[in-house]
Amino acid sequence: MSREDIVIEHKISQEEMLNLRSFYGRLLKKIWIVPLGTLIGALIAVFIYFLVTVVFGPAKQYQASSEVYLHFASDEKGEAYAYYNGYTWNNQLMPSDEIMNATMDNLKKVGIAELPAGSTTKGSMKSVSRDEVGRSIDASILSDIRILRVTVTNHDKELSAALLKATDDALVAYGSSRSEFSFIETIKEDSTAKLVTFSNRTVTAGVTGAITGFVLCALTMLFIDLFNDAIYVPEDEEARYHLPVIGIFPKENQKLDSRYRNELLAQMMEISQQSSRICIVSMKDKEGLKDASKVTDTLKELLGTSTFSIDLNFIPSQLPGSDLDAYRKIHDSDGVIIAIPSGKRVGSFTKHCISQLYKHECPILGIIITDMDMKFLKWYYRL
Repeated sequence: MSREDIVIEHKISQEEMLNLRSFYGRLLKKIWIVPLGTLIGALIAVFIYFLVTVVFGPAKQYQASSEVYLHFASDEKGEAYAYYNGYTWNNQLMPSDEIMNATMDNLKKVGIAELPAGSTTKGSMKSVSRDEVGRSIDASILSDIRILRVTVTNHDKELSAALLKATDDALVAYGSSRSEFSFIETIKEDSTAKLVTFSNRTVTAGVTGAITGFVLCALTMLFIDLFNDAIYVPEDEEARYHLPVIGIFPKENQKLDSRYRNELLAQMMEISQQSSRICIVSMKDKEGLKDASKVTDTLKELLGTSTFSIDLNFIPSQLPGSDLDAYRKIHDSDGVIIAIPSGKRVGSFTKHCISQLYKHECPILGIIITDMDMKFLKWYYRL
Protein backbone atom coordinates (compact mmCIF):
# COMPACT_ATOMS: atom_id res chain seq x y z
CA MET A 1 0.00 0.00 0.00
CA SER A 2 1.41 3.39 -1.01
CA ARG A 3 1.76 6.33 1.36
CA GLU A 4 -1.00 8.15 -0.54
CA ASP A 5 -3.33 5.19 0.06
CA ILE A 6 -2.48 5.21 3.75
CA VAL A 7 -3.24 8.93 3.99
CA ILE A 8 -6.57 8.49 2.22
CA GLU A 9 -7.50 5.54 4.44
CA HIS A 10 -6.61 7.57 7.51
CA LYS A 11 -8.81 10.45 6.39
CA ILE A 12 -11.89 8.47 5.45
CA SER A 13 -11.75 5.91 8.29
CA GLN A 14 -15.15 5.22 9.76
CA GLU A 15 -16.11 6.15 13.28
CA GLU A 16 -15.12 3.37 15.64
CA MET A 17 -17.79 1.44 17.51
CA LEU A 18 -17.99 1.45 21.30
CA ASN A 19 -16.09 -1.53 22.67
CA LEU A 20 -18.77 -2.88 25.00
CA ARG A 21 -16.51 -5.52 26.54
CA SER A 22 -13.98 -2.87 27.45
CA PHE A 23 -16.77 -0.59 28.68
CA TYR A 24 -18.30 -3.24 30.94
CA GLY A 25 -14.87 -4.16 32.26
CA ARG A 26 -14.17 -0.58 33.25
CA LEU A 27 -17.72 -0.26 34.58
CA LEU A 28 -17.02 -3.10 37.02
CA LYS A 29 -14.30 -0.95 38.59
CA LYS A 30 -16.82 1.82 39.10
CA ILE A 31 -19.81 -0.38 39.84
CA TRP A 32 -20.22 1.35 43.20
CA ILE A 33 -21.41 4.43 41.30
CA VAL A 34 -24.56 2.60 40.14
CA PRO A 35 -25.92 1.66 43.60
CA LEU A 36 -24.85 5.07 44.87
CA GLY A 37 -26.82 6.74 42.07
CA THR A 38 -29.76 4.45 42.84
CA LEU A 39 -29.65 5.41 46.52
CA ILE A 40 -29.35 9.12 45.74
CA GLY A 41 -32.30 8.87 43.34
CA ALA A 42 -34.43 7.21 46.03
CA LEU A 43 -33.47 9.81 48.66
CA ILE A 44 -34.18 12.71 46.31
CA ALA A 45 -37.60 11.27 45.38
CA VAL A 46 -38.54 10.70 49.03
CA PHE A 47 -37.37 14.21 49.94
CA ILE A 48 -39.37 15.80 47.11
CA TYR A 49 -42.44 13.77 48.07
CA PHE A 50 -41.98 14.85 51.68
CA LEU A 51 -41.77 18.52 50.67
CA VAL A 52 -44.79 18.32 48.37
CA THR A 53 -47.09 16.36 50.67
CA VAL A 54 -45.91 17.29 54.16
CA VAL A 55 -44.04 20.58 54.26
CA PHE A 56 -45.79 22.55 51.50
CA GLY A 57 -48.67 20.21 50.66
CA PRO A 58 -52.18 21.70 50.95
CA ALA A 59 -53.63 18.31 52.01
CA LYS A 60 -51.60 17.16 54.96
CA GLN A 61 -52.68 13.99 56.69
CA TYR A 62 -52.82 13.23 60.39
CA GLN A 63 -53.00 9.82 61.96
CA ALA A 64 -54.05 8.40 65.31
CA SER A 65 -54.25 4.76 66.33
CA SER A 66 -55.40 2.51 69.15
CA GLU A 67 -55.36 -1.12 70.19
CA VAL A 68 -58.57 -2.82 71.26
CA TYR A 69 -58.56 -6.13 73.12
CA LEU A 70 -61.23 -8.64 72.13
CA HIS A 71 -62.34 -10.84 75.03
CA PHE A 72 -64.01 -13.75 73.27
CA ALA A 73 -66.70 -15.78 75.03
CA SER A 74 -66.27 -19.52 75.43
CA ASP A 75 -66.32 -21.06 71.94
CA GLU A 76 -65.49 -24.75 71.74
CA LYS A 77 -65.70 -24.89 67.93
CA GLY A 78 -63.64 -21.73 67.46
CA GLU A 79 -66.10 -20.26 64.96
CA ALA A 80 -65.79 -16.76 66.39
CA TYR A 81 -62.00 -16.87 66.07
CA ALA A 82 -62.31 -17.87 62.44
CA TYR A 83 -64.91 -15.23 61.60
CA TYR A 84 -63.44 -12.20 63.34
CA ASN A 85 -60.28 -11.88 61.23
CA GLY A 86 -58.60 -8.80 59.82
CA TYR A 87 -60.53 -8.83 56.55
CA THR A 88 -63.91 -9.18 58.26
CA TRP A 89 -63.25 -6.36 60.68
CA ASN A 90 -62.01 -3.89 58.08
CA ASN A 91 -64.34 -4.68 55.17
CA GLN A 92 -67.57 -5.90 56.77
CA LEU A 93 -67.87 -5.00 60.45
CA MET A 94 -66.42 -1.47 60.61
CA PRO A 95 -68.64 -0.15 57.76
CA SER A 96 -71.70 -1.99 59.11
CA ASP A 97 -74.65 0.03 60.40
CA GLU A 98 -74.25 -1.34 63.92
CA ILE A 99 -70.73 0.05 64.40
CA MET A 100 -71.02 3.02 62.03
CA ASN A 101 -74.26 4.29 63.60
CA ALA A 102 -72.70 4.08 67.05
CA THR A 103 -69.62 5.94 65.80
CA MET A 104 -71.71 8.75 64.31
CA ASP A 105 -73.77 9.00 67.52
CA ASN A 106 -70.56 9.30 69.55
CA LEU A 107 -69.39 12.11 67.24
CA LYS A 108 -72.67 13.98 67.75
CA LYS A 109 -72.14 13.80 71.51
CA VAL A 110 -68.94 15.86 71.13
CA GLY A 111 -70.55 18.38 68.77
CA ILE A 112 -69.61 16.94 65.35
CA ALA A 113 -72.69 16.85 63.12
CA GLU A 114 -73.32 14.31 60.38
CA LEU A 115 -73.50 15.71 56.86
CA PRO A 116 -76.08 14.32 54.43
CA ALA A 117 -75.12 11.31 52.31
CA GLY A 118 -73.18 12.28 49.20
CA SER A 119 -71.77 15.47 50.69
CA THR A 120 -68.17 16.29 49.84
CA THR A 121 -65.92 17.25 52.71
CA LYS A 122 -62.31 17.10 53.70
CA GLY A 123 -63.35 16.78 57.31
CA SER A 124 -63.66 19.39 60.02
CA MET A 125 -64.40 19.58 63.72
CA LYS A 126 -67.91 20.90 63.01
CA SER A 127 -69.29 18.29 60.62
CA VAL A 128 -68.31 15.18 58.72
CA SER A 129 -69.99 12.80 56.29
CA ARG A 130 -70.47 9.10 56.91
CA ASP A 131 -68.44 8.35 53.78
CA GLU A 132 -65.56 10.44 55.10
CA VAL A 133 -65.62 8.53 58.37
CA GLY A 134 -65.57 5.20 56.53
CA ARG A 135 -62.59 6.23 54.40
CA SER A 136 -60.69 7.49 57.44
CA ILE A 137 -60.92 4.30 59.52
CA ASP A 138 -58.76 1.22 59.01
CA ALA A 139 -58.88 -1.90 61.20
CA SER A 140 -56.36 -4.74 61.26
CA ILE A 141 -55.63 -7.79 63.40
CA LEU A 142 -52.14 -8.05 64.82
CA SER A 143 -50.26 -11.31 65.37
CA ASP A 144 -52.56 -11.97 68.32
CA ILE A 145 -56.11 -12.47 66.95
CA ARG A 146 -57.49 -10.91 70.12
CA ILE A 147 -55.87 -7.53 69.47
CA LEU A 148 -57.51 -5.23 66.94
CA ARG A 149 -55.61 -2.15 65.78
CA VAL A 150 -57.70 0.82 64.72
CA THR A 151 -56.02 3.54 62.64
CA VAL A 152 -57.66 6.83 61.70
CA THR A 153 -56.16 8.99 58.94
CA ASN A 154 -57.68 12.38 58.14
CA HIS A 155 -56.72 15.83 56.90
CA ASP A 156 -57.95 17.41 60.14
CA LYS A 157 -55.78 16.80 63.18
CA GLU A 158 -58.46 17.24 65.85
CA LEU A 159 -61.06 15.31 63.87
CA SER A 160 -58.67 12.35 63.57
CA ALA A 161 -58.43 12.07 67.36
CA ALA A 162 -62.21 12.50 67.76
CA LEU A 163 -62.91 9.81 65.14
CA LEU A 164 -60.59 7.39 66.93
CA LYS A 165 -62.29 7.97 70.29
CA ALA A 166 -65.76 7.60 68.77
CA THR A 167 -64.80 4.39 66.95
CA ASP A 168 -63.22 2.81 70.02
CA ASP A 169 -66.33 3.57 72.10
CA ALA A 170 -68.48 2.06 69.34
CA LEU A 171 -66.38 -1.11 69.44
CA VAL A 172 -66.73 -1.34 73.23
CA ALA A 173 -70.52 -1.08 72.82
CA TYR A 174 -70.43 -3.68 70.05
CA GLY A 175 -68.64 -6.11 72.35
CA SER A 176 -71.33 -5.80 75.03
CA SER A 177 -74.11 -6.52 72.52
CA ARG A 178 -72.62 -9.60 70.84
CA SER A 179 -72.70 -13.07 72.37
CA GLU A 180 -69.35 -13.95 70.79
CA PHE A 181 -67.59 -11.60 73.21
CA SER A 182 -67.41 -11.38 76.95
CA PHE A 183 -66.51 -7.74 76.42
CA ILE A 184 -64.21 -5.47 74.35
CA GLU A 185 -61.89 -2.93 75.93
CA THR A 186 -59.51 -0.26 74.70
CA ILE A 187 -56.02 -0.98 75.99
CA LYS A 188 -54.12 1.78 74.19
CA GLU A 189 -55.34 4.94 72.48
CA ASP A 190 -53.62 8.04 71.04
CA SER A 191 -54.95 11.24 72.58
CA THR A 192 -53.71 13.37 69.68
CA ALA A 193 -53.08 12.70 66.01
CA LYS A 194 -49.62 13.02 64.47
CA LEU A 195 -48.61 14.36 61.09
CA VAL A 196 -48.04 11.54 58.60
CA THR A 197 -44.49 11.83 57.26
CA PHE A 198 -44.07 8.30 55.95
CA SER A 199 -46.60 6.10 54.15
CA ASN A 200 -46.92 3.49 51.42
CA ARG A 201 -46.79 6.31 48.89
CA THR A 202 -43.46 7.37 50.34
CA VAL A 203 -42.16 3.87 49.62
CA THR A 204 -43.57 4.08 46.09
CA ALA A 205 -41.84 7.44 45.59
CA GLY A 206 -38.57 5.97 46.87
CA VAL A 207 -38.77 2.95 44.56
CA THR A 208 -39.59 5.19 41.59
CA GLY A 209 -36.66 7.45 42.44
CA ALA A 210 -34.33 4.46 42.83
CA ILE A 211 -35.27 3.10 39.40
CA THR A 212 -34.90 6.54 37.84
CA GLY A 213 -31.52 7.03 39.54
CA PHE A 214 -30.32 3.62 38.34
CA VAL A 215 -31.36 4.26 34.72
CA LEU A 216 -29.96 7.81 34.64
CA CYS A 217 -26.69 6.69 36.23
CA ALA A 218 -26.23 3.85 33.75
CA LEU A 219 -27.15 6.02 30.74
CA THR A 220 -24.90 8.85 31.94
CA MET A 221 -21.92 6.52 32.27
CA LEU A 222 -22.61 5.11 28.80
CA PHE A 223 -23.04 8.61 27.35
CA ILE A 224 -19.78 9.83 28.91
CA ASP A 225 -17.95 6.80 27.56
CA LEU A 226 -19.18 7.54 24.05
CA PHE A 227 -17.07 10.71 24.17
CA ASN A 228 -14.12 9.04 25.89
CA ASP A 229 -11.27 8.98 23.34
CA ALA A 230 -8.84 7.11 25.62
CA ILE A 231 -7.26 3.80 24.63
CA TYR A 232 -7.66 0.78 26.90
CA VAL A 233 -6.82 -2.23 24.71
CA PRO A 234 -4.53 -2.56 21.64
CA GLU A 235 -7.40 -3.51 19.31
CA ASP A 236 -9.10 -0.16 19.98
CA GLU A 237 -5.95 1.67 18.90
CA GLU A 238 -5.58 -0.32 15.69
CA ALA A 239 -9.25 0.20 14.81
CA ARG A 240 -8.95 3.94 15.40
CA TYR A 241 -5.60 4.84 13.85
CA HIS A 242 -4.97 1.91 11.46
CA LEU A 243 -1.47 1.57 12.85
CA PRO A 244 0.08 -1.57 14.34
CA VAL A 245 0.62 -1.85 18.08
CA ILE A 246 4.29 -2.72 18.52
CA GLY A 247 3.91 -3.48 22.19
CA ILE A 248 2.64 -2.41 25.58
CA PHE A 249 4.32 -1.14 28.75
CA PRO A 250 2.66 -1.83 32.13
CA LYS A 251 1.71 0.86 34.59
CA GLU A 252 3.95 1.45 37.58
CA ASN A 253 4.18 -1.35 40.16
CA GLN A 254 3.04 -3.92 37.58
CA LYS A 255 5.14 -6.41 35.60
CA LEU A 256 5.16 -7.03 31.87
CA ASP A 257 4.05 -10.59 31.19
CA SER A 258 6.41 -12.70 29.12
CA ARG A 259 3.71 -13.03 26.45
CA TYR A 260 3.62 -9.27 25.81
CA ARG A 261 7.41 -8.96 26.15
CA ASN A 262 7.90 -11.56 23.41
CA GLU A 263 5.35 -9.82 21.19
CA LEU A 264 7.24 -6.53 21.60
CA LEU A 265 10.62 -8.12 20.82
CA ALA A 266 9.21 -9.86 17.74
CA GLN A 267 7.87 -6.55 16.41
CA MET A 268 11.15 -4.77 17.08
CA MET A 269 13.03 -7.51 15.19
CA GLU A 270 10.80 -6.90 12.17
CA ILE A 271 11.36 -3.14 12.39
CA SER A 272 15.13 -3.57 12.69
CA GLN A 273 15.20 -5.26 9.26
CA GLN A 274 14.42 -1.95 7.53
CA SER A 275 15.05 0.74 10.14
CA SER A 276 17.91 1.57 12.44
CA ARG A 277 17.38 5.18 13.51
CA ILE A 278 13.96 5.60 15.21
CA CYS A 279 12.40 8.64 16.83
CA ILE A 280 10.22 8.17 19.94
CA VAL A 281 7.45 10.69 20.62
CA SER A 282 4.97 10.51 23.49
CA MET A 283 1.49 11.97 23.64
CA LYS A 284 2.11 12.75 27.31
CA ASP A 285 4.86 15.20 26.39
CA LYS A 286 2.81 18.35 25.88
CA GLU A 287 5.90 20.19 27.07
CA GLY A 288 9.41 18.75 26.75
CA LEU A 289 10.26 15.10 26.14
CA LYS A 290 10.27 13.55 29.59
CA ASP A 291 8.03 10.59 28.78
CA ALA A 292 9.66 9.99 25.38
CA SER A 293 12.99 9.63 27.17
CA LYS A 294 11.42 7.24 29.68
CA VAL A 295 9.96 5.09 26.88
CA THR A 296 13.34 5.13 25.12
CA ASP A 297 15.13 3.91 28.24
CA THR A 298 12.58 1.12 28.71
CA LEU A 299 12.98 -0.02 25.11
CA LYS A 300 16.75 -0.07 25.42
CA GLU A 301 16.52 -2.06 28.62
CA LEU A 302 14.20 -4.66 27.08
CA LEU A 303 16.34 -5.04 23.96
CA GLY A 304 19.49 -5.21 26.05
CA THR A 305 18.18 -8.20 28.00
CA SER A 306 17.01 -9.98 24.87
CA THR A 307 18.83 -13.03 23.52
CA PHE A 308 18.20 -11.73 20.00
CA SER A 309 20.49 -9.30 18.24
CA ILE A 310 18.46 -6.15 17.71
CA ASP A 311 20.55 -3.10 16.87
CA LEU A 312 18.43 0.05 16.93
CA ASN A 313 19.20 3.68 17.71
CA PHE A 314 16.33 5.32 19.59
CA ILE A 315 16.06 9.11 19.63
CA PRO A 316 13.56 10.72 22.02
CA SER A 317 11.91 13.72 20.41
CA GLN A 318 9.41 16.39 21.21
CA LEU A 319 5.97 16.25 19.66
CA PRO A 320 5.55 17.58 16.09
CA GLY A 321 4.86 21.30 16.30
CA SER A 322 6.33 21.72 19.78
CA ASP A 323 9.69 22.65 18.29
CA LEU A 324 10.78 23.14 14.68
CA ASP A 325 13.85 21.03 15.47
CA ALA A 326 11.50 18.12 16.21
CA TYR A 327 10.53 17.97 12.53
CA ARG A 328 14.19 17.78 11.54
CA LYS A 329 14.87 14.93 13.96
CA ILE A 330 11.81 13.00 12.81
CA HIS A 331 12.43 13.63 9.12
CA ASP A 332 16.07 12.49 9.38
CA SER A 333 15.06 9.25 11.10
CA ASP A 334 13.92 6.00 9.49
CA GLY A 335 10.56 6.21 11.21
CA VAL A 336 8.60 7.22 14.30
CA ILE A 337 7.17 5.19 17.16
CA ILE A 338 4.34 6.93 18.99
CA ALA A 339 3.83 6.25 22.70
CA ILE A 340 0.19 6.62 23.79
CA PRO A 341 -0.77 6.34 27.48
CA SER A 342 -3.59 3.93 28.23
CA GLY A 343 -6.67 5.41 29.85
CA LYS A 344 -5.67 9.03 29.13
CA ARG A 345 -7.96 11.15 27.00
CA VAL A 346 -5.46 12.10 24.34
CA GLY A 347 -7.22 10.46 21.38
CA SER A 348 -8.10 13.64 19.50
CA PHE A 349 -4.65 15.11 20.10
CA THR A 350 -3.06 11.88 18.86
CA LYS A 351 -5.08 12.10 15.64
CA HIS A 352 -3.78 15.64 15.16
CA CYS A 353 -0.14 14.58 15.66
CA ILE A 354 -0.53 11.62 13.29
CA SER A 355 -2.01 13.95 10.71
CA GLN A 356 0.98 16.27 11.05
CA LEU A 357 3.40 13.37 10.58
CA TYR A 358 1.58 12.27 7.44
CA LYS A 359 1.69 15.80 6.04
CA HIS A 360 5.47 15.91 6.49
CA GLU A 361 5.85 12.40 5.07
CA CYS A 362 7.29 11.05 8.29
CA PRO A 363 6.99 7.22 8.38
CA ILE A 364 5.04 5.92 11.39
CA LEU A 365 6.34 2.49 12.33
CA GLY A 366 3.73 1.82 14.97
CA ILE A 367 2.48 2.60 18.44
CA ILE A 368 3.49 1.57 21.94
CA ILE A 369 0.75 1.76 24.57
CA THR A 370 2.15 2.79 27.93
CA ASP A 371 0.71 2.73 31.47
CA MET A 372 -1.35 -0.34 30.62
CA ASP A 373 -3.35 -1.92 33.43
CA MET A 374 -2.21 -5.53 33.14
CA LYS A 375 -4.97 -6.80 35.45
CA PHE A 376 -7.61 -5.26 33.20
CA LEU A 377 -5.91 -6.65 30.11
CA LYS A 378 -5.81 -10.13 31.66
CA TRP A 379 -9.54 -9.91 32.36
CA TYR A 380 -10.26 -8.59 28.87
CA TYR A 381 -8.44 -11.44 27.12
CA ARG A 382 -9.65 -13.99 29.69
CA LEU A 383 -6.13 -15.18 30.35
